[in-house]
Amino acid sequence: MSTLVNGLVPWLPIALLGTTLAYLADFRRRDTRLVPLTRVLLAVSVALLALRFAAFVTTFGRPPLAAPAEGLGTIGFALALVYGILEALHGDRSAAVPLLGAATFFLAGAVFAPPLQGAVTSELLSQPWFGFHAITAILGYTAFAVGAVYATLYLGLYSALKRRRFGLFWDRMPPLDVLAQMAIRSATLGFVFLTLAIVAGSFGWARVLDHPAWQDPKVLATIAVWVVYAFGLSLYYFRGWRGIRCVGITLVAFVLMILSSWIVPLLLGSAHGVSGLS
Repeated sequence: MSTLVNGLVPWLPIALLGTTLAYLADFRRRDTRLVPLTRVLLAVSVALLALRFAAFVTTFGRPPLAAPAEGLGTIGFALALVYGILEALHGDRSAAVPLLGAATFFLAGAVFAPPLQGAVTSELLSQPWFGFHAITAILGYTAFAVGAVYATLYLGLYSALKRRRFGLFWDRMPPLDVLAQMAIRSATLGFVFLTLAIVAGSFGWARVLDHPAWQDPKVLATIAVWVVYAFGLSLYYFRGWRGIRCVGITLVAFVLMILSSWIVPLLLGSAHGVSGLS
């Protein structure tokens, strides 16, 4: 099984690069004959990533998060998986090239990044609940990042419409309301994953750590992110907010997520840092 884990690593960015190039050709030509090909390539790429992830967990009994190479590969997998879920659910392909290109970049980084040296130092990684907590949190943050990409595309297209200046890129974009919907739907998917991560973390925290969760700065910051996204999504689904207001909330929440994920632990510390991602 370890041979499968290591053997797939260099081929994953190549497979996803081919998928990204197919989406780029589709974006430029708008040839409907390329749509089935891109979907097949995406399904194959995500399946290979999932196979490698499952093989890693089965072989080592933990998620691939203990080293920079492992962390980059997991982020690339999460990005491709989240995009695949969104395209399967809603069919929009406008952000395929930047998102899959970013996933390819992370997977390529995993090939050249330093591997794990010595034994795993984080005891939390060996806990099944923490593995589920970490992966769902990464998927949630990834979906939030995807939502921020759609929100940025919305603002760019909005500005192009006001200035009446278009190029090939903006001409290929869907209408503003579609971009806004995709930003919200991505944020909704991220909210679901983050909720699962918080529930799993609450379940295991008291069993392993000897101090309350509310004393950990990263936990408090994560709860704050959850509350902001819950507020923004409630305005969309229950108060009828649409357009630039909701897009703005998703971007504000994404900035807060960045602060909670990296800046807060860096300045204030955290009880559950993982070397592969910190």
